[in-house]
Amino acid sequence: MHGTTVCCAGPAAMASDDRRPKAKRKATVDAYSQYRFRKQPAPPGAAMAFIEKALTLETDDCIIFPYGRTGAGYANLRVGSGVSGDRFEYGHVIVCERTRGQRPTPKHVAAHSCGHGHAGCVNKRHLSWKTPAGNAGDREAHGTTAHGKKLTAEAVRSIRALAQAMRHRDLAKMHGVRGDTIGSVVQRRTWAHLPSAPAADDDEAA
Repeated sequence: MHGTTVCCAGPAAMASDDRRPKAKRKATVDAYSQYRFRKQPAPPGAAMAFIEKALTLETDDCIIFPYGRTGAGYANLRVGSGVSGDRFEYGHVIVCERTRGQRPTPKHVAAHSCGHGHAGCVNKRHLSWKTPAGNAGDREAHGTTAHGKKLTAEAVRSIRALAQAMRHRDLAKMHGVRGDTIGSVVQRRTWAHLPSAPAADDDEAA
């Protein structure tokens, strides 16, 4: 993204604030068009209603959660009393508990046999309790393990500029890293030393 002018208002604003030739501005917008920008929050109750519906479906296809997700792509919804709920839970964990019972031990995780948990799958047929080692083996088999691609200072600035308009998982896909890596960059748990303006010698790796 060398030389790209970015802001938090989305691709159209990127182009309008960019003083480069029109053809190059269009290329910048096109580079971002494959990533979806943040949508409005789901109506109250819609997320849980989708989970309840998913529990009734009998299909081998992935059932993709259409509402809020974590930076890593997993279904994430409020549960509890009141309109807005009082805590967040993973959608796939709720489905696994309802169909497979409580997790055998505190260390067990709800694992996806389809390899599409990071895409928001909540199909009960694809979920089972596994140990962390078993789940890690599945990720390797599915090719969904992140292997530590490094970020540059330029990429970090781009991520922070776009974080209010784009979802963390889409930024992670763009840069080839995990969603929690994006979260750490945005919240300055990593790259805290990086100033807003570029420096001459800051093209280092995170």
